[in-house]
Amino acid sequence: MMRSCILVVDDVPDAREVLSYALEVEGYRVVEAGSGGDAIEQAITHQPLAIVMDLQIPGVDGIEATRRIKADDRVRHIPVIAYTAYPKEILEPDLFSAVLTKPCPFDQLLRTIAQWRPARITSGAFEGRARASLPQLPARALRS
Repeated sequence: MMRSCILVVDDVPDAREVLSYALEVEGYRVVEAGSGGDAIEQAITHQPLAIVMDLQIPGVDGIEATRRIKADDRVRHIPVIAYTAYPKEILEPDLFSAVLTKPCPFDQLLRTIAQWRPARITSGAFEGRARASLPQLPARALRS
């Protein structure tokens, strides 16, 4: 059975690694990008179920990358979840399918992604677990 793919976009490697690990434990295949330009390319190549997009990333930022994704017929259908420490930066709330504020409990992220999941593939490993029991991001990663 093919696993659903999630694209995780964050310029902080620790943040990508922790999110990727949590999603992989839940049964998702994860593709990572560290910049907006790379996010657009990865979205086109992998056609993920959803994109978890940090907004403050180098080069093409997360907002502009999302605009470009939504303007491209090949990938405009993919839900983009804004994952940011600064939700007030979002001047176009309709651009995103959801907005999550960092730090965000993994179970909230998983519930948000599950809205677009075609069938239940999650193991439930993180469901209801306290944030303290999961790997912690360094403070700098939570603020990116």
